[in-house]
Amino acid sequence: MAGTEICVEFNIIGDYFQEEEISNILELIPSEFYRKGDAIKNRTLVRKETCWTISSGFEESLDINEQIKKILYSLQNKSEELNFLKKELNLDYLLTIIINVQEENVPAMYFESNVLGFINNISAEIDIDLYLFS
Repeated sequence: MAGTEICVEFNIIGDYFQEEEISNILELIPSEFYRKGDAIKNRTLVRKETCWTISSGFEESLDINEQIKKILYSLQNKSEELNFLKKELNLDYLLTIIINVQEENVPAMYFESNVLGFINNISAEIDIDLYLFS
């Protein structure tokens, strides 16, 4: 049986913006991008916002910081660009941590001070989704 898996995503959320605009300024290719009004796959609903995402993908782990570091490593020297984009395009930033806990193997969940400093500097929020499987 597979162990506990963790996925970390950095989401850039706004009303309307172009994928290329974010990608060019940050010099990164998103893992996922969708526009406000796009249909949600296999559902009758549509997207309520535009979202540009980079993701670690799910990885077996017992410490959320392993995946957080992978995502924030690509963003750590881009605070100025992120703050510019936030102001110019009225964006929100969300660090999402998705944890699929297997057999009560709950990972370490804490935030290192440099992570909190970066999140604070760009006025981002943190969301933790915890799913328990047995």
